[in-house]
Amino acid sequence: MAPPMDDHGKDKKSDSMMEEDSPRPKKTGASRKPDGGDKSKGAKNNTADTNMLPDGDAAMEDSAVYKMDEEVIKVTDGWLDKCKSQEMLNTAIEELLSVERVQRLAQNAPETAYVCVAIVKLCRRFEQWKLLADQILQISKRRSQLKQATTKMVQEAFTYIDDTPDQATKVMLIEALREVCAGKIYVELEEARLTRMLAAIREKDGNLESAAAIMQDLQVETYGSMDRREKTDFILEQMRLVLLKHDFIRAAIIAKKIIPRSILHD
Repeated sequence: MAPPMDDHGKDKKSDSMMEEDSPRPKKTGASRKPDGGDKSKGAKNNTADTNMLPDGDAAMEDSAVYKMDEEVIKVTDGWLDKCKSQEMLNTAIEELLSVERVQRLAQNAPETAYVCVAIVKLCRRFEQWKLLADQILQISKRRSQLKQATTKMVQEAFTYIDDTPDQATKVMLIEALREVCAGKIYVELEEARLTRMLAAIREKDGNLESAAAIMQDLQVETYGSMDRREKTDFILEQMRLVLLKHDFIRAAIIAKKIIPRSILHD
């Protein structure tokens, strides 16, 4: 049976098939979906994505207003207030070390640092300088010790150096802090300052060789935490000491570490 024909003799079936195969024109005008529907759908998808990914602003805000565990603060401050005599010092330190261990293993850096600084303060209160140095060394070497705890301890003990009763005690504390700082980039600035203090003591005692050797151990030109002026001053001090030894070759080598425009700028 012949297919139906239109008035012009064309095959209606073939025309309908061609219309189906050809792409349909995009809807415009009134047929377009209202913007409100698209926005609501997009908002829903954005909400889901936000829930899946961490909110950077919220994380920054939480870190900025981080509040330490009140129980840790209460226990630590309690021992600081309770320890009124030297007889209670060892007991207080033992209790605080137990708190420090719990917080350290839980990776609570602010709480761990707070407890460690409290131990340092107790040793200073009763002027137990040897115990202070020993505690700093032992705490810094504890398993999985946190950087913030070590940094805060060193910075706190650094303020006690001028309070030491004699030079021997002062040197002992400086050397203990330098041992803690050795090889740790996060306390490189404190290490440099401690080293310069120790070198000054050695030079004052007439031991120029030891003073120069101590200063040469540090390559402060690679320190990112030290500002340019202090770094330049440290290198100039290194040059001065080696020149006093008449080591002109080493002095020339050290001089190359200083950029001339940094001196002119300062």
